[in-house]
Amino acid sequence: MKQGEHHEPTPEITALVEEYSGVGISQEQICSLIDMSLKTLRKYYTPAMLKGKAKANKEIGGKLYRQAMEGNVTSLIWWSKSQMKWSGEVENQTIINNITLPDEKIGEVLKRLMEKDDC
Repeated sequence: MKQGEHHEPTPEITALVEEYSGVGISQEQICSLIDMSLKTLRKYYTPAMLKGKAKANKEIGGKLYRQAMEGNVTSLIWWSKSQMKWSGEVENQTIINNITLPDEKIGEVLKRLMEKDDC
């Protein structure tokens, strides 16, 4: 479509945009495939792009969830990190008087306690 021409969305183009977005094709690539400017794509087809991405996430998320529930360890780990915000990193901590402190703070706390005792 030439710049300045009026665009009228069609169900066919809407379906293509939804499909392309759902499989992860970038907006720039979608424009190239359907011969449209980025401005026109965003103006008329943002809902279709969002819907395509949401449908894909629903399908992939559903399969991942089912695999995790069946005990697939890789799926369980991925789910716990991405959906539950768990981390594979363990923070070293020390507990003093029922107060949990990261290990990097222990030296500072001990120094302050020693200074307090010197008074």
